[in-house]
Amino acid sequence: MIIRVLLIDDDVDEHEVFSSALKNYSSNIICITANSWAESDTLLKHFRPDVVFIDMNMPITNGINSLKKIKEIPDLKNARLYIYSTGLYTTRDEKEALQLGALGWIKKSSKGDVKGYAMLFKKLFESGTSYESKPSFNLP
Repeated sequence: MIIRVLLIDDDVDEHEVFSSALKNYSSNIICITANSWAESDTLLKHFRPDVVFIDMNMPITNGINSLKKIKEIPDLKNARLYIYSTGLYTTRDEKEALQLGALGWIKKSSKGDVKGYAMLFKKLFESGTSYESKPSFNLP
């Protein structure tokens, strides 16, 4: 089964690390990246992801507002949504994201670790739909 993933992040280096980790995890994943909400909005007219990872700290439209906009798209009501950040957020942001429908809040390391991401994908994709018992977790 092919898993369609969308990464929304303004950091192009993060796109590279993320994509490499997905390839290390499985060859059955298609990953599309967007640099902003505006770019992802255009992509979502033709691409229906199963999983969306959204960086919290983006200019113009942050992760919470991007999450709200994605939740308004009827075709994405079953998409698994995750917010992630290197640490520039509040617990209020985390709670709001979870209340809006994010399945988890990922606290990523600042070093861009391909192996850590691959381990994260294994946990997320093989454990079912969410981290219901622990919606907030750290990248290894």
